[in-house]
Amino acid sequence: MIKDFLEDLKGNNRLTNCVLDHYIDESVDYESTDDLLRSMEELQQYGCVSGMIGELIYYDDTEKFFDEYKEEINEMLSNVIDGTGCSMEELFGDKFDKEDPLVIDYSNKNLLAWFGFEETVNNLYENIREKLRENTYDYEY
Repeated sequence: MIKDFLEDLKGNNRLTNCVLDHYIDESVDYESTDDLLRSMEELQQYGCVSGMIGELIYYDDTEKFFDEYKEEINEMLSNVIDGTGCSMEELFGDKFDKEDPLVIDYSNKNLLAWFGFEETVNNLYENIREKLRENTYDYEY
């Protein structure tokens, strides 16, 4: 049931589909959409740095993830910068390596991979809550 709900959210964005696939794989752990939303809220609270996204723990994995979804992450980052008016330093503080502005090194790739995953989850979370509020899905919750 949750798996079908998440499959219906897929579209043309490869990064969003990847994040949805993560939650689809985890869907056996969710008895309801409330469980799914709680899991997303935990990620919003603790972030990928907590290790709760197993495929984004090691630098090798986050580097591959960033390289795979670089275009989508950069577009998302650009939208956040445009929307907030914040600079990279304001968004990420001292976590962003200013010596690597072109994001070639693993530390900034890691940071932006987590950003891409977390921001996608934030957007999906809002989308799911809105759909549930509007009751636009015919699933039992």
